[in-house]
Amino acid sequence: MEESGSISFSLFPDWNMKVLGFNDIQNGPELMGSILGGDFPGAALNPDMIWSNFHIQTSANNTLARHFRDAMKTRSMITEFIYRLSPRRSIKQSLETFGFNENLKSTIVCLFNPTEDDIRQVNNLIQGNSMDYHDLLAENNEDKGQTQRIIEFFEISEKELSLNEDNLLENSIVSCLTFKEVE
Repeated sequence: MEESGSISFSLFPDWNMKVLGFNDIQNGPELMGSILGGDFPGAALNPDMIWSNFHIQTSANNTLARHFRDAMKTRSMITEFIYRLSPRRSIKQSLETFGFNENLKSTIVCLFNPTEDDIRQVNNLIQGNSMDYHDLLAENNEDKGQTQRIIEFFEISEKELSLNEDNLLENSIVSCLTFKEVE
């Protein structure tokens, strides 16, 4: 990690990721149109399904590794990254669950190697309040109902959670992502 909102990758030193948070989004349908039309320069995520910065970083590392091995399951880095956030093998389900939808009032935006123009474009497309994405994650993690939805989606057992006391859910989520492709 570098500055707040920036992720660097030790295995891919020429790559970085900028992570932005937004809440009180007023133009969900228009934003969704920009995303589907390919006019959005990054991955707009459903923050309700993102547990931690490490969840983002693990998925980004996995995306870069697959990109450089020509082993991506999707056609773009953005969709591959969203796919890699999910423990499921269904690309469609991953995009629907972890990607932005027009009814969301908040989002986390992740951009690989962004230019200033990319960041400006994101800020211009989203009609909402900019906020530190760590705060957005913290707000979501306090919601016990949301925590339970994440536990159920990742199919994490109570026994697994009880064995994993230090970083409870985070370690379990990353383990699910790590073993996604193992048969």
